[in-house]
Amino acid sequence: MKAKVLGIFFFLIFINLVILGFKIIQLDRGVEKFVDPLAPAQSTKEIPKTNSALPKIAIVLDDVGVKTPLNNVLLAIPYKLNIAIIPGLNDSKTLLKEYLLRPNFEMLLHMPMDKVSHSDNQESREYAYTGKYPYIITTAQHKNQMIKTLDKAFSSVDGYGALKGINNHYGSSVTASANMMLVISKWAKSHGMYVLDSLSTPHSIAYEVAKKRKIKAIYNEIFLDNINSEEYILGQLSKAQRLAERNGHVVAIANANSELTLKVLITEMPRIISENFEFVFVSELIE
Repeated sequence: MKAKVLGIFFFLIFINLVILGFKIIQLDRGVEKFVDPLAPAQSTKEIPKTNSALPKIAIVLDDVGVKTPLNNVLLAIPYKLNIAIIPGLNDSKTLLKEYLLRPNFEMLLHMPMDKVSHSDNQESREYAYTGKYPYIITTAQHKNQMIKTLDKAFSSVDGYGALKGINNHYGSSVTASANMMLVISKWAKSHGMYVLDSLSTPHSIAYEVAKKRKIKAIYNEIFLDNINSEEYILGQLSKAQRLAERNGHVVAIANANSELTLKVLITEMPRIISENFEFVFVSELIE
């Protein structure tokens, strides 16, 4: 435990040094600006509009809901990020309010959903939702129960006007069901939200179901850190760049609670921008 605390302490020192570096970096394009995490929040500050000519990368950081020292690291990132909040955890509501003060963050509801144990599930090797998630969509629920669960989850974080999209936390069982995803997609539309299919398994049809009903939707194309290795994460970021170059844009998912992931993002995002890529909100890829 002491070693872990010391590790986080030294990591935060490293982050502070990186932040100091951000303050003196002047990017040639002048699009991205440093946001001091200790400065008073300026919720009315406008984020620069996207450059339609540049390949776009939307990074979604999942699994937010419990406040840790890494929260300050996340707040130090000055570029556009998409933050997915799990409803009902200890600090979900508080963190949503805190992140909403940052104009470079777009917020999603990271909704826990039932999963089937598959070796091809890419989201996590751990799954024990019993008693862990106050709000979860299960295959045993009928339509009204699903809607009630979604409403409670949404209200628990004061999501009205704050949450722009919904994506699945686990959910390989639910996202493979056309009927269940139709209920979730219609609910999302009624709350002004898009559907992001995390594609935690190749069997998910969440995106297809939503698009068929002309509901705003998009899908994840790459997980950045399903292997906890700096070399692997760097490799996945390079793959994301290639996908963005080929297709014009890419959605990539990572874990907000990974110290290594945040470290890599803080050091690599400026480099990626210097190579003429642009970090964007997921909503900008749909609208």
